Amino acid sequence: MTLKKNVIFNNGNPGGKFVDNVIIASNDADGINVAKNIIFDSNILYHNSDFTTKTNSGDGASLTLGFSAKAPVQDITVTNNIIIGKNNALRLSHIKTLIFKNNISYCGYVHYDSSVLKHIKSGWKFDDNSYYTKRIKAQRVSNNKDFTLKEWQTDFGLDKNSTWKQVKDFNMKSVLDVTKIKDSEDNYRVTLFQKEGEDVSADISNLNIKKGSTYKIYDIENPDKIIKSGKMSSDGVIVFPMNVSVFELPLHNQIAKKTPSNFGVFMIKFEKKLSFFERLFGEF
Repeated sequence: MTLKKNVIFNNGNPGGKFVDNVIIASNDADGINVAKNIIFDSNILYHNSDFTTKTNSGDGASLTLGFSAKAPVQDITVTNNIIIGKNNALRLSHIKTLIFKNNISYCGYVHYDSSVLKHIKSGWKFDDNSYYTKRIKAQRVSNNKDFTLKEWQTDFGLDKNSTWKQVKDFNMKSVLDVTKIKDSEDNYRVTLFQKEGEDVSADISNLNIKKGSTYKIYDIENPDKIIKSGKMSSDGVIVFPMNVSVFELPLHNQIAKKTPSNFGVFMIKFEKKLSFFERLFGEF
C-alpha cells in the first residue's frame, strides 16, 4: 500500500479534541495480522501549532506507527513528509522494520516505546531528517532514557546526516505543495505555510496557465465561498490570503475551530483564456 501526497490536518477538531492524523498499526494480540509493506511518502500532516513560542506542549499527534508490542508494524517506509503537531506529534511506538528518511518533524519529543529497542539496531534505517523539538534530548524512549541527536547517532547508528533544532527556530518554505485535483479542469490544491500568518505570494508560473486567465480561490475549510478572484499576471505570482477567519462548521457542530493563519489548504480554479478562434469556433 502506498499513501502519497495527502494533506491531513486537525483530525478530531469537530469533536473538540485533536487525535492522530494518521495511525499505521494493528491491535492483533496474536501478532498475526500486522500492518506491513506500507509506503508513506510526500504527505503533509498538521495540528494547530503556535510557531512563535519556545515550547510545544499539548496533545496533537500527527503520525503514529504501531499500537501494540505484540503486533509491531513491519517494512514501513516513511519518506519526504512534513509532520507537524504538538508534544506527541511523532510517535514511533511499536516497529520491527522501518525506513525513515528526509522527513521534517515539529514536535515536543520524538516518542518511542521501549519495545523498539529489540529491533532498532537491525531493522531501522534513519537519515537526512530534520527534527524541531523543545528539548535537546529529543529522542524519548519510554521507560529507558532521552537521547540527544548525537547520542542517538552514536548509540544506534541512526540519523547520520540528520539535524536538530529548537522549536523556536522552525521555519519552512511558504509553498509546500501544488497538486492538480481534476484532470479535466484547471483545478489545483495549494498547501501553504507562513510562520507569522502573513499572506503568501505563490509563484505558480510552472503550471503554464495563460496570462489573463481568470481564477477563483476557495479555502478548503469553507469550500463554497470565494475568498479571492482575479486574473493571472505575466509573472505567474498569486497572493493567497492566510488570515481567513470564516469557515464552514460541520453539520450540527458549534465547537470546531478554524485552523490558525500559519497554515492553509486552498483550492484555486482557473478559467482558461480563450483565443479569438476558440471564442469564435469553440475549443479544439
